[in-house]
Parts: sequence; C-alpha cells; structure tokens
Amino acid sequence: MRSRLDALAAAAKLVLEIRTIATKHPDAVCTIGSVKTFPGIVTAVVGRCEATLDQRDLDAQVLATMYREAQQKSTQFAEEEGCKVEWSRIWNIAPEPFHPALIDLCEEAIRETAGRSHRMPSGPLHDAAEVSRSGIPTVMMFVQSLKGISHNKIEDTREDHLHMPSPHSTN
Repeated sequence: MRSRLDALAAAAKLVLEIRTIATKHPDAVCTIGSVKTFPGIVTAVVGRCEATLDQRDLDAQVLATMYREAQQKSTQFAEEEGCKVEWSRIWNIAPEPFHPALIDLCEEAIRETAGRSHRMPSGPLHDAAEVSRSGIPTVMMFVQSLKGISHNKIEDTREDHLHMPSPHSTN
C-alpha cells in the first residue's frame, strides 16, 4: 500500500477540505460536483482523477482567495500521495449583484403573500447575469424546494407555492 500513487486519495482529501475552505466565508459555497477516475476499473489503482470544483460568493476577492486556497491544498495533498496536480478553468463568472431596489420590492411582495421572506446570498447566473450586465435591473425570486433539494430529479415544490393568490382572495 505504501508504494501506491493513488490520485483518488489526493482528490478525496481535497473534497473534504473544500468544505473547510467554504465555511471560512459566511456567504460562500463550494462543491466538487463530479469525480472521474482512470482507468476506472475496480481492480486498478487510480492513476488519474479529474474533479470539478464550483465556488460561489458575491465578493470577487473571496472567490479569488478560495480558489487560491483550493489550489494550495490540492498541491499539498498531491505531494502527500506522490501525485501531481494540474488546474484548468472551465469558466469564470464574475459575481453580478442583483439590483438592490428590486431585492427590496421582491422581499416586500413575498412578505405580503407569504408573511415572511428569506434572503439568499445569490447573484444572477445564466440568463439573469447577461440581462443584468446589459444594464437592465435584475432580481430572481425563488420558491422553496421540499427537503431543500434542488437541481436534482427529485426536486419538488408544494403545489400551493406555485400559484399566485387571486387579487380578490382573502388569503
């Protein structure tokens, strides 16, 4: 066992360390979304491992710090396991904050409808980011996913949360 150069062992250490890196920053999240091993068979030591890392925060400086910390830790873990590590960016999306006045209006509408609101530290991504970058004020409103699960085939939302109340309703 001591002579094995196991790339998956180094990656596994990084997967666990990513949580520590994220928790240093109150609004940050980090996710290792996929890990692929080569040769990818049960009887072979993993010679190469590819992993994807998603890091998010509304502060570009925090993102840069987390990225640097992840790179440093991956180098440390690769050395511990007798491996080497290489990094490449798939993409880099600069934080794009929502429009503050629209956030307030959104929160007010939610409180009028639901009685309470929960702000999430989220910036526009995908189409919303492009709309915001073009100078159009942007905000996103979310409904709660049951059991907190989203971006997954079992994601679900209560039916009554998907319908706007009638303006003539007493609710």
